[in-house]
Amino acid sequence: MSHPIRDLNEHGQSVWLDLIRRGYIEHGDFARMIAEDGLGGVTSNPAILEKAIGGSGDYDAGLREVIEGGETDAKAVYEALVVEDIRRTADLFAGVYERTNGAEGYVSLEVSPRLSRDPQGTLEEARRLWRKVERPNAMIKVPATPEGIEAIEQLLTEGVNVNVTLLFSRDLYARTLEAHMRALEARLERGERVTGIASVASFFISRIDGAIERAAQRHREAGDTGRAERLEALIGRAAVGHAQLAYEHFSETLASERWQRLAQYGAMPQRLLWASTSPKHPSLPETYYVERLIGPETVTTLPPRTYEALRRELEVSRTVDADLDAARTTVEHLEAVGLRWERLTDEVLREGEQLFVEAFDRLLCAVDGIRQATTSGATASASRHLPAELETEVRESRDAWTSADGTRRLWEGDPSLWTNEDEAEWLGWLHATDDPDAAAQRYEPLRELGRSGSFDHVVLLGMGGSSLCPDVLRAVFGCIEGFPELRVLDSTDPKQIRDSEAAIDPKRSLFVVSSKSGTTTEPNLLLDYFYERVGETVGRNEAGAHFIAITDPGKPLEARAQDLGFRAVYHGVV
Repeated sequence: MSHPIRDLNEHGQSVWLDLIRRGYIEHGDFARMIAEDGLGGVTSNPAILEKAIGGSGDYDAGLREVIEGGETDAKAVYEALVVEDIRRTADLFAGVYERTNGAEGYVSLEVSPRLSRDPQGTLEEARRLWRKVERPNAMIKVPATPEGIEAIEQLLTEGVNVNVTLLFSRDLYARTLEAHMRALEARLERGERVTGIASVASFFISRIDGAIERAAQRHREAGDTGRAERLEALIGRAAVGHAQLAYEHFSETLASERWQRLAQYGAMPQRLLWASTSPKHPSLPETYYVERLIGPETVTTLPPRTYEALRRELEVSRTVDADLDAARTTVEHLEAVGLRWERLTDEVLREGEQLFVEAFDRLLCAVDGIRQATTSGATASASRHLPAELETEVRESRDAWTSADGTRRLWEGDPSLWTNEDEAEWLGWLHATDDPDAAAQRYEPLRELGRSGSFDHVVLLGMGGSSLCPDVLRAVFGCIEGFPELRVLDSTDPKQIRDSEAAIDPKRSLFVVSSKSGTTTEPNLLLDYFYERVGETVGRNEAGAHFIAITDPGKPLEARAQDLGFRAVYHGVV
């Protein structure tokens, strides 16, 4: 029976998981993936670590242990946790590393994203992390900014394994590959070994298409429909073609006499690693980028959702250099439409840096919050207590869930937890945060809208599951300074509606109508009511800009939102 991941290995491509989480170490997930799938390595980044540490309970005990041990600096606490994870994961992959003579089995840890433009700071932190991890199959991730490339060359010269991240530009990629070769040549000149020094160049894919999609949307909003449609036609093709031309440069370099001399001394090539491989555009299937970038001496990194899709099915054949003329034509078409590659790649690099900085800052804030609560004796968040008569029932239900191995089965999408019918088709929400890049790009317009100062309140109109989770998040996190306040209205009681209306200014409010089916009576009634109120204050032609819909694709609410000119429609994750 064919196994897609092992089939990729046969074509010279390694598969790495884009995730670090303590639960995967302790519950045997990594060990199983290595044994069953041939998983070749693991990567991490600030956004992944922020979700793992700040968004799960996996690290609660470890956090408190480090803090109670006397550590007070949030970054030092974070490093203590993540270095332990990197070491333990590297040990799990040690057999892979040894079996492949150092070609596989790597685990990556990134320097602080705040150092991406500071070569000296990057060098100092990378050296310190390398010494702390102390594993030959570790890699230190360094962003491919012009300043970062200076540090990358020096680190490789010193024998530090480097994962070059946030590569979008073919020009910066060529400079990265050149830095790799210069570093190895410098070692040879000093009589030092070049064997065992590993490096990958992480070339980001889907964010390129995301930037093209945003450019198309800007042209559409400006009334230039023709240019918008030409750009939209390049989504998917442009990012792949761009990556294929980077691989062409890699192949030419490996065939050069200069590289062949290094190879004679046992040097390993700096493989291209395809990053950001989960498609963001709804028209592209989950394994779209993987299928089109298969080739020798490459790595593909996958978030869990794409990894699972890959395990189910994939047509495996060499595609990375199958039609380079078409790739060149596609890349040229983008320039012809008026979107310069240099400007595009500079834009996504800056965005990538900022997203990682924000994720890193959120992570340190979460760690510091726990530190303060631990040292003060307070709890990190508000607590609620069940009535005594319910505690026994809840405890019994919890114990039954544990004995049935419910958590593992839930994460595996086991429908037998319920009716064993179609529940497995409705559990995509479990992986909604697996790809932070996708979420960040998808909701970036909303964040910018929140920052714009256009609205004082966001009012969510929903019932049941459409309102309960937002209401909990509102209660836990409160209002962030500089952003609108969230209010949740999940009742058609006239008094509650009047109270909600009295607390807001309709012309300074954004309404989110949430209904999975799009036919739920209460949200639709609330939509009718508030659409009229907003129309009375800003005019019916402008009312739609004050509304957003969340619903399933093709549902009545989506059609109605389009008819009423809603600002946006977001499809729920099923």
